[in-house]
Amino acid sequence: MPIPLRHPLSGRVRATALALVTAAMVSAGGVPVRAADAEGRYAIKGVGLMNCGQLVQAFEKNRDPVLEVVASWLGGYITAQNRAKDGVVDVAPWQSILLLAELLANHCRAYPDQAVFVATDLMLRAMAPTAMAEQSESERIDAGDGRTIEIFRSVLQRAQRQLIEQGYLSGAADGRFGPKTAEAFGTFQAAKNLEITRLPDQQTLLALFSPLWNVQRQSN
Repeated sequence: MPIPLRHPLSGRVRATALALVTAAMVSAGGVPVRAADAEGRYAIKGVGLMNCGQLVQAFEKNRDPVLEVVASWLGGYITAQNRAKDGVVDVAPWQSILLLAELLANHCRAYPDQAVFVATDLMLRAMAPTAMAEQSESERIDAGDGRTIEIFRSVLQRAQRQLIEQGYLSGAADGRFGPKTAEAFGTFQAAKNLEITRLPDQQTLLALFSPLWNVQRQSN
């Protein structure tokens, strides 16, 4: 049975990666540009109408129900983004909705007066370096106990390139999950004090990819 890439974030990677994402979001700046009428007006619906402080307050009072609502809204928002953006198939091809909700909430804690729809747009713009530009086949990975993980091969290939650049993997990035890639993930996880799963789980991909978002921030 397929399972999503949805693993709890460890304390260290959460603190580091969420700080990087928040910094990248801040640097994106500005008000999002959207398809709208001739005067640039468009309607905001649902959770996007809240400000960040309201979202965080609701999240802390009733975490699970609010998380479900935010996750549902994010899913619709991202689907609309995928359809509207030229040259992009998926703006968040590996991030689970729960991870995105956590990243959004973290940013909102720092910027309570910001509108949720603006914060969401900044988050996705900060993540642009790891968006998927073309449709990709999926790689099915045995996660043990009768479970499988599905990940886009283009995402796995990008992760392999990161592992190669950091010296954890040798050879070519082919988007295929084999023993060498599993070993490289395990070595990377050990070096970063992550849970050693030898899999491309959420905390591992976040640790691999969030520096790319920060690199874009520093180069702008």
